[in-house]
Amino acid sequence: MAQKAAQLLKPVIVPNFDVLSWRDEPEFVTAWLNNHEAIHVQLRVGANLTGIDLSLVNFADDEQFSEWMDDHAQEHLDLRRIYGIT
Repeated sequence: MAQKAAQLLKPVIVPNFDVLSWRDEPEFVTAWLNNHEAIHVQLRVGANLTGIDLSLVNFADDEQFSEWMDDHAQEHLDLRRIYGIT
C-alpha cells in the first residue's frame, strides 16, 4: 500500500543544505535548524503532512532537546511511511 501511495505523490525538490555537519556555535546551530526545517517543509508539502517547526528549539535545554528528538523521529517515521521508504 505504501508503494501505491508513493506513486500518487507529487515530486519534491529538497533543498541541498548540509545538515550532516555540526559545530556547537550559536550562529551555526541557528542556521542548521533553519536549513533542517526548510528541508522538512518541502518533504511535508509533498507528503501532505503537517508538523511542528523544527527550528524552534533550544538544544541547551535537555527537555526541549528530548522533545525535539522524539518529534523529529516521529516525523521521519511518518514521512518514510507516506513516501513508501522501508
